Formats: sequence, C-alpha cells, structure tokens
Amino acid sequence: MSPDQDVPIKVLPSGSNIGIFLDSVNENAYGDYLEKPDGLVVLQEDLYMVSGRKRGRHRMCDVQADLIIDTPTFAGIAMEAVACGVEPDVVELQENRLIVQVTSLNNALNIATRRLKPKRQSGGRVYSYLAFIYDRRAYSIEAIRKKVEAGKWEFPPN
Repeated sequence: MSPDQDVPIKVLPSGSNIGIFLDSVNENAYGDYLEKPDGLVVLQEDLYMVSGRKRGRHRMCDVQADLIIDTPTFAGIAMEAVACGVEPDVVELQENRLIVQVTSLNNALNIATRRLKPKRQSGGRVYSYLAFIYDRRAYSIEAIRKKVEAGKWEFPPN
C-alpha cells in the first residue's frame, strides 16, 4: 500500500448539496437532469474520500451535514425525532421543512428512509441513492467515487 492511499481527498466543499433518491439513481449519472430528490443533504464541512478496505476502492468520510426533508405536516419535534430514530436535540422544524443534523451520508440516508419509507428495510449500497446536485444537474456519488479512484475528479464537475 502506498503512503498516498491514506491521504484524504477533498471531494466537495462545505455548502454542497447532495440529493437522496429513495428509488435509487443511475450510478453512472454524470451531469444528468433528475427529478426532485426525496431529501437534501447540505454539507456543513468539506467532504473527503479515503481508500477503503477493498484494494483500490475509496469511501466517503463521515461529515457533519443537515438533512432537509420537505413535508406538509409535522407531528412536533418529539414525534419527528421518534419517526427518524434520532434524539430531539438534532431535529428542527422550519415552515414545511424537517431538518435533522447528521454525521455522515449513510446516516442521512438511513434517517430519510425511516422517515419517508418506514416499512422499507434499510441496506444496500448508500452510493446507489445519492447524487451531488450542482447547477441543476446530478452527479451520482458512485460516478464521483470512480473519478476519484481514477485520479480524474475535479470540482466543479465538467
């Protein structure tokens, strides 16, 4: 293993938006126009990737972010926290938006799934449900991961 493999690679800056698509997103989507996401993750710090357990594969590092879910009705902070499986102190309600503080993209996907599709089993590849949204276009996290691994990722995407 070369020493560079453990060096975190900056992928997205703080403030970037990542859409959660609970019906999955084409893992090769790169610059596609997609429907409105089921939830939106707004990064509160830069997002990095590091080499994963599998040789040559990279994974996203944990990141502080806000998960935003548009919803027409609220049951109150305590009930929303129960529905999301989180503590009430990480939940905020603003107009028609539920905002939950999350610690990773996986955490955001799990919470969105619990809140929006409670009967659905969680699991599967987190990258299959996430896409970076930039200039009204979507870039799947899987496609970004592949570009990072090939040394071809640039921000902003082109």
